[in-house]
Amino acid sequence: MTQRRSALRLTLLSPLLTLTACGQPDPVTVRPQTTHTAHDLGTLGGLSSYAYGVSADGAVVVGYSGTRTGEPRAFLWTRAGGMNDLGTLGGPASYARAVSADGKTVAGESVTPDGLTHAFTHKNGVMNDLGTLGG
Repeated sequence: MTQRRSALRLTLLSPLLTLTACGQPDPVTVRPQTTHTAHDLGTLGGLSSYAYGVSADGAVVVGYSGTRTGEPRAFLWTRAGGMNDLGTLGGPASYARAVSADGKTVAGESVTPDGLTHAFTHKNGVMNDLGTLGG
């Protein structure tokens, strides 16, 4: 009994990617549907920032950034307004993890003055403490 070897050949033809199964007559061509571009959003004065959520239209980005003093802070970024610190629930740190499709509501977590971590939403410039699940 003979074994048949199967292999794929990848050919990058800008902007098409062609996959050809060796020994098969017809290649499959994949056309990219979207183009992605990286943008430097800056920081809140620290060394780094991390994006965790993007609104449906890409106009709003949320995440967290280091501050000048090193604390991580939740941010909301827009092209017009740049990076804005969303504050905390009274403790030293906050992290934005998601944004609604319309870009109006941010969800995340923040440290409270007593050192606990609570969930929050941020809407219309106000951070709302959602508390914990009691655990």
